[in-house]
Amino acid sequence: MELTDPYEPSRRHSIDEVNTATVPLRRPRRSDSLQTQSKLVTVAERLFAERGVDGVSLSEINRAAEQGNNSALHYHFGSKDGLVSAILDKHSERIDTAAAKTLGALPENPSLRQTIAAMVNVIAARLDDPDGGACYIRISAQAQANPNQVSFRMWMNELPESF
Repeated sequence: MELTDPYEPSRRHSIDEVNTATVPLRRPRRSDSLQTQSKLVTVAERLFAERGVDGVSLSEINRAAEQGNNSALHYHFGSKDGLVSAILDKHSERIDTAAAKTLGALPENPSLRQTIAAMVNVIAARLDDPDGGACYIRISAQAQANPNQVSFRMWMNELPESF
């Protein structure tokens, strides 16, 4: 007897394969997985910006992201630290690129004022980014205002290379 794989109709499995568990588990399609990750990051950014990293549970993020699977965050990110790292990664490349361009446009021996203004402008530009830029700035500010919290130490260790 052969069974048809519901996820790959062209593939058939013998009953022996099924009984001996040699059939690999179905992994989510890459696009599904990326959409889930993106939604979780977007929701986490918003909630972290509103209440702080330490003021939001993973369960709350899963619920707000309308995830039926309560383990979605753990599956995709491993932990809250992994989720915070994903948020930082999302923004760090853009910040590094903008900082390199801005700092590269400074005169050969810029003053301290010029250098600081350039860096502040790079971060301020995130306010106009509709993809979580303002949330990123709020989370950053909260982390820096609470240096005793775990989120601060992690945030500072994960800053973009330009800083």
